[in-house]
Amino acid sequence: MIVYVDVLLALNIYVNFFLIKATAKLTSEKIKTSRLILSSLGGSLFSLLIFLPPINPLLLTLIKLSGAFLIVLVSFGFTNFFTYLKNTFVFFAVNFIFSGIATAFIELSRTDFLIQNNMSLYADFSLFMLIISTIVAYFAISFFRYLFDGKSVVSDRFSVIISFAEKTFSLKGIADTGNRLVDNFTGTPVIVCDCEKIGLTEDYTVPFTDKKFKGLRFLTYTTVNKSGIIPAFTPESVIIKNETTGEMKSVDAMIGIAGKQENDCEAIFNPTILT
Repeated sequence: MIVYVDVLLALNIYVNFFLIKATAKLTSEKIKTSRLILSSLGGSLFSLLIFLPPINPLLLTLIKLSGAFLIVLVSFGFTNFFTYLKNTFVFFAVNFIFSGIATAFIELSRTDFLIQNNMSLYADFSLFMLIISTIVAYFAISFFRYLFDGKSVVSDRFSVIISFAEKTFSLKGIADTGNRLVDNFTGTPVIVCDCEKIGLTEDYTVPFTDKKFKGLRFLTYTTVNKSGIIPAFTPESVIIKNETTGEMKSVDAMIGIAGKQENDCEAIFNPTILT
């Protein structure tokens, strides 16, 4: 049996890309595209262990664990030990979910071309089957995300601190699981804000500059009562402060521009953005 290095690396880059993105989705961690690409490429190199003679199981386990910790470090950086450990744990969990689903598809396809050595697997796995298993894994992970969403605490008081156009605005925030608005392309969650509270007029002019705001994207939304389009943009930074506990968290989110919000609520976000 012949193992093609280019195919082995390409498949592992694709899988690593998915695993890291899924980890970011579950943890709501911000990840730069450059870090995502670098960690996907670097992680694929560990698949080359398949070409080495059998390695001592204990040493091999240490290598694999070190590789996982390194991938998470490159992907998300290091803010504090707890966050780093949480990200690594979720990364392992995503790996187990995907491995289980991929193994099931391999068994169903009854491939005769299957090589396993040093915890590395090479299978004659068609691109179609790989895509299907990835989609199934994505929905499985989304289901777990949904289960976690139901346990979110939404009763605390929040402030949403938004920086853009060299200005910073602090809005009264509310955690609402009903806000499931995300960017159609990147999956980035959207915080729906009162336009006046972030210094924008109804025609999207920035009062303190007298210039039209640039970088707007228009997203479709649907509620129980209506559907429509909402303009959104990516700010320089977003920090959500839990006024009840004092905890602050920098989040990856877009800002949706809406009219005046009800109940004096100035910014509505999904609480999963804090996990």
